[in-house]
Amino acid sequence: MAYGLLDDLSEERISGVQLNYYFICKRKLYLFSKGITFEKENEDVKIGRLIEQSYYTREKKNRMVDAINVDGINFEDDVLYEMKKSSKNESSDIWQLKYYMFYMKHYKATIISKGILRYPEEHRNVIVVLTAADEAEILKILEAISVIIKQPKAPPVIKKRICRACAYHDFCFI
Repeated sequence: MAYGLLDDLSEERISGVQLNYYFICKRKLYLFSKGITFEKENEDVKIGRLIEQSYYTREKKNRMVDAINVDGINFEDDVLYEMKKSSKNESSDIWQLKYYMFYMKHYKATIISKGILRYPEEHRNVIVVLTAADEAEILKILEAISVIIKQPKAPPVIKKRICRACAYHDFCFI
């Protein structure tokens, strides 16, 4: 597999949040990447932070590794943890965790054997593994994200059901 794209993207260092937003909304990805953020005022984000602080209190959380903010990592067992408020965006959550595993492997030379996606309010965990096919897909996703964030204008608004709870709702629709 050619990782020349990693060299091209190394200056950008795409975050896990950006990768997650790629799946949720390209416009949100673009705005967030340009420093336009509304998450601090958003009630859902505040609730998510409270949940994160309330569960797994004995574990070290929120470890910054360059551009990614890992919710938890256990180096002895080679496991990454990511905690989410709900599973309504489970697919994008899984890709975010796979990206963290990819990032650790290719930027930090650290092999992570599995990831655990935690939904504490739902009392549920999802085991995530990174395959060679996932790595190839992540390279394509990173390239697509790079193209989106370099555009001169934000992508158009595409109304989705998820928009009602989005921190960017008023920005996009008013």
